[in-house]
Amino acid sequence: MAMLADDLGQNLELLDTFLMSDQLPDEALMLSELDGFLTGLALGPELIMPSEWLPIVWGGDEPVFNDLTEAQTVMQALMSRYNEILRRLEVEELDPVFLQGPDGETIAGDWAEGFLLAVHLREEAWGKLAASDTDGHLMLPILALCCTDDGEPLVELPKAIEEEL
Repeated sequence: MAMLADDLGQNLELLDTFLMSDQLPDEALMLSELDGFLTGLALGPELIMPSEWLPIVWGGDEPVFNDLTEAQTVMQALMSRYNEILRRLEVEELDPVFLQGPDGETIAGDWAEGFLLAVHLREEAWGKLAASDTDGHLMLPILALCCTDDGEPLVELPKAIEEEL
């Protein structure tokens, strides 16, 4: 599957290449999932330090870098994307990295799954938003794009709404 953006930019291409390499376990996040995860961290109700969330990015194990330069370059690209997301959120111009299917359709499920990983790091704090009568609906589109381990939707929606999402 291709990325939706025609030009990911040098940092995102570098991250994509590294995340798909054999230098990480299979459980490491892929680029679209990473982007959703970083967005969830940025929007989260509590600051989460990189020392807590980096193991999730790397799939629970330390990445194998070829040398110090590669380690610095990858970490710089990762933090640069996180900071870019923060800047874009300030001006309400989010530019998520979605996958594009073979027929040109946008696939946002991986991004939403990544976002949900960030939510799970602070479930209690995020639960206040979900339980809110005025703002709880804001999580619905993201939850609707996520699936259980057996591929079933987390939230059942009418077909017309599901297609619109």
